[in-house]
Amino acid sequence: MERPGNVDMVPFLFGVAGREWLPGPALVRMCTDAGLPAATARTTISRLRDRGGLESERRGRHLEYRLAGATAAAFTRLERARPPADDWDNVFHGILYTVPETERAFRDALRRSAVLTGYGHLRAGLLIAPRDAWPTVSAQMPPVPQGARVAPLRLQLAPDDARDAAAQAWDLDAIAAALDDQRRRLDESLAAADGPPEPSAESLRAYLDLVRPVFRALLWEPSLPAALLPPTWPRHELLASLHRALAHHQPAARRYADALLEQ
Repeated sequence: MERPGNVDMVPFLFGVAGREWLPGPALVRMCTDAGLPAATARTTISRLRDRGGLESERRGRHLEYRLAGATAAAFTRLERARPPADDWDNVFHGILYTVPETERAFRDALRRSAVLTGYGHLRAGLLIAPRDAWPTVSAQMPPVPQGARVAPLRLQLAPDDARDAAAQAWDLDAIAAALDDQRRRLDESLAAADGPPEPSAESLRAYLDLVRPVFRALLWEPSLPAALLPPTWPRHELLASLHRALAHHQPAARRYADALLEQ
C-alpha cells in the first residue's frame, strides 16, 4: 500500500493553521517554509486536489482550499484521538473488488481512499473495517471502469477469528512497534529541548519534522474496537507524549502561521 510522500504535508499544515480554509498563496508559502520548493508545493496541492483530498473555491484573485473526502475523514479521525471503542457488533464491513490489471490507477485510488477511511487489506480483493465507511469511499471513488466490480459486504466472524483477521488486515504487530518507536523519539526530543521556540519558518519546520512522523504512524493505526486489539496497545502512551510535544512546539508554529495568514 502506498504511503504518503509530500502530499501528506498539506493536511498537517491545515492542522498547524487551525483553519478550515487556507488561501492558495499562504498554503504554498507554508509548504516552502516547511522545506518544499515552490514548484513542488504547487504540484503537491494540485495532486491532492485531483485525488479529491482538497476542494477549492475562488475568492477574489486567489483560490482557497479546504480538506475534503477521505483525507478530511482521516485527519478528523486523528484530531478526535478517541480511545478504542467497546461497542462493536462483531461484524466487519467489507469492500469486495476485482479490477483488471489494465485499470491499476482505479484500483490504487480505491485502496488509498479505503485505507485513509479506516479499512484494512485482509486479502487480495477484500478490504475490511469495523465500521461502515462505504458512503465516504464510494462518494470519492472514480467511476468503476469496464470489467471491474466493487461492492460492499458484511462479514461476521467468531471472536478469535475476528482478532486474527484484524491482526492480519492491519499488521498490528508492526503498527504497535511503530507507535512505540514514535513515543520514544518524542520523549528523547523533549528531554533534549531548551525553552519554547520562537515563531519562525525554522520553528514551523522543526515542529513538522517532529510531529509529522507521529501523525503518520497514527494515521495508519486503525480505529479498532478494544476487542480486536492486543492486550497491550501503545496508543495511550504515545498520545501522552504527543500532547507534551504539542504543548512545547505548537504555539510558535501556530503564531507563525497566523502571521502569514494576516499578510
